[in-house]
Amino acid sequence: MKVPRWSSPLPLSAHADRWRGRVFTPLRAAFVALAMLAGSAAFAATGTGALAAPGDDGRLTVLLFYKTNFHASNVQARQAVRDLATQLGTQYNQPVDIQETDDPAAFTTANLATKDTVVFAQTGGVLFDAAQRSALEAYIRGGGGYMGMHYAGWSVGTSEHDVNPFYYRLVGAVSEGHPENPGVRPGRVFVSNASHPLVQGVTASITRSDEWYDWVVNPAPNVRTLIEADESSYGGGANGSPHPVTWCQKIDSGRSWYTSMGHEGTAYAEPYMLAQMKNGLAYAAGLLSADCSPPAPPAGVPVRYEFEEGTGTTAANTGSVGGVGAAVLTGTTGWSTNGILGKAINLPGGSTANAVDLPDNLLQNAANFTTGFWVRPDVKNNWTSMFHIGDGLGSAGSYFHIQMQTQANGNTGLAATFKAKTGPEERVYATPVRDVVAGQWNHVAFTRQGSTGTLYLNGVAIASRNDLTVTMTGIGPTANNWLGRNGYGDAAFDGLIDDVRVYPSTLSGAEVTAMYNEGSAVRYTFNENTGTTAANSGTKTSIGAATLQGTTSWNAAGKSGAAVNLPGGAANSGNQVKLPDNIQAGLTNQFAVSFWARPDTLPNWVPLLQIGSSTDTFFLLQSGTNSGTTGFGATFKAAGNSAQERLTLGSGRDLPLNQWTHVVFTMNGSTGKIYFNGVLQGTRTNFPIGIGNVGVGGTTTANFIGGTSWGDPRFDGLIDDFRLYGYELTADHVAQLYSGRR
Repeated sequence: MKVPRWSSPLPLSAHADRWRGRVFTPLRAAFVALAMLAGSAAFAATGTGALAAPGDDGRLTVLLFYKTNFHASNVQARQAVRDLATQLGTQYNQPVDIQETDDPAAFTTANLATKDTVVFAQTGGVLFDAAQRSALEAYIRGGGGYMGMHYAGWSVGTSEHDVNPFYYRLVGAVSEGHPENPGVRPGRVFVSNASHPLVQGVTASITRSDEWYDWVVNPAPNVRTLIEADESSYGGGANGSPHPVTWCQKIDSGRSWYTSMGHEGTAYAEPYMLAQMKNGLAYAAGLLSADCSPPAPPAGVPVRYEFEEGTGTTAANTGSVGGVGAAVLTGTTGWSTNGILGKAINLPGGSTANAVDLPDNLLQNAANFTTGFWVRPDVKNNWTSMFHIGDGLGSAGSYFHIQMQTQANGNTGLAATFKAKTGPEERVYATPVRDVVAGQWNHVAFTRQGSTGTLYLNGVAIASRNDLTVTMTGIGPTANNWLGRNGYGDAAFDGLIDDVRVYPSTLSGAEVTAMYNEGSAVRYTFNENTGTTAANSGTKTSIGAATLQGTTSWNAAGKSGAAVNLPGGAANSGNQVKLPDNIQAGLTNQFAVSFWARPDTLPNWVPLLQIGSSTDTFFLLQSGTNSGTTGFGATFKAAGNSAQERLTLGSGRDLPLNQWTHVVFTMNGSTGKIYFNGVLQGTRTNFPIGIGNVGVGGTTTANFIGGTSWGDPRFDGLIDDFRLYGYELTADHVAQLYSGRR
């Protein structure tokens, strides 16, 4: 169901939070999630001169900001905030000042400088003008606090989230839908970490009625989750586990707390809601200290097979645990240069002798564990095993394995199965059925915590079971541990496998999602060497193929495999590679591009990459900028703004002719960086616009490799292995790309 646009305010109904008519592609969703990681560079570069929030001046000062045209419960929410502020004033022996307004004019540098925190009660739509946005961002980054309730996380029509990337980060997530019919329904919520200061006094688990927002992008990897929803308790949830509903964040020197609960006015009389809101207000106001950093990524992978060797028959364990040895390629198993992260192993199917032999007794006696890996099947068969730990005796033996296209009860798809030497199998699979897809990369992970096993596909939990009795102790010892086969006569795996990881611990859902997000969202390897299209082998399959235009052709002697051969020529030659429209969809303030280039000639202003719609709005990477006087450069232009914002390397600093150079441009907030061959060449810290400003209404239709909307000559030379990421690449990541390890 579509909702009215923002120009038609919604009534004060109990069901104003409806599905919105705008499409969020999976690629955009991934980019948005990664954009949440943006750091302090944006504020540092803008030079905004707002004063920091006040220190401990002995007063509790609150700006209570609300809107009346979305939820009638704004009245009860505001009363609850007033009451809780009074309680905190008594508790901390501070007088309380509350400025309560629905007028955004209150968001000025001077006024915010007098406030300990701002509270957004059922706010929605586009809230601020440019000056007010700047003042709010500077206030938060400088030490101010934010508290948001329910509708502040909803985006109907065009909202503040859409026009202000910082606001998106400040709230932490955006929702466009929730289970309906009814929209308000009972659901179980539970505290994520009972020892956290912001859940003290909050009931550990409770069933209550509310609207249960589905997040366009699950914020769990980027915020400190305080309270989660159990989707199985209310049905229809789309985020899986974890599904945060209350969280906090640290943003530079500032603080943010948000809960998606609180649709109805009665919620603000519930002791459960009031307990968490009181803690949230105390944190936002700087009265209560708490660790609100995002979950740390795994400190290291204990056992990892990256398959970067590319030759021979062994693959080293590059993990941190030294006692686990190499994996061995058996039969006619070989290598591929087209892994999701660098190289991969190529399993040909056919005989079960074609596999990878993993070390004996892997995960023996592990009560808790995680495994994750990437697979790209060429074909699928029933019961084909991708990851197997066992004794090789089939039904007479014991094993843990992960298989595609299982047939346990009709087609049960992707499944993880445990079996001891005696007794039945215990299997975890999704209902409705989910499975890996042939011809594209899929990330599969499984976690075990005691009796609970959870199966993940592409970073999302798809199935869980909490009554497992068969343990790894009961399965071991194991001497037949494989990739690509099992102890039965089932068809061997036919396709690619990459980056197999094994942990003797249970990773969180956010950590599994982080593993998935390491894959490049869009990737054109240009290995086709025939035809006029290049397939996208990245993780975001909604972005389609690239098209060779004009007399653009192939060259078998690419950097890795074949490459695309651009012949140069005048602008009207059309000699370029056309990238899909809206390839940048979802990018806001973080992204990166990576590719190899081997120019034959470099005329002035020659384009290597354009993402944009016209000469009025674009992101460009070019050689020979300013008639060559400023060398290689990266340029942004926003629609309707005459200024072009550019980072150039300077005279004589450009791509060398007739040799391969690895080029990376990466951006976080207002900071952009250019790398050649893994080495940083130039940095600009004050870009006022970025990739989120490119296009017309977020739409780009003139996206090219080797071409541009300008009348400049086309690129003459070879381009290989183009990748687009939805997040900033670290220097180490860039170095690994250059070395071929990713």
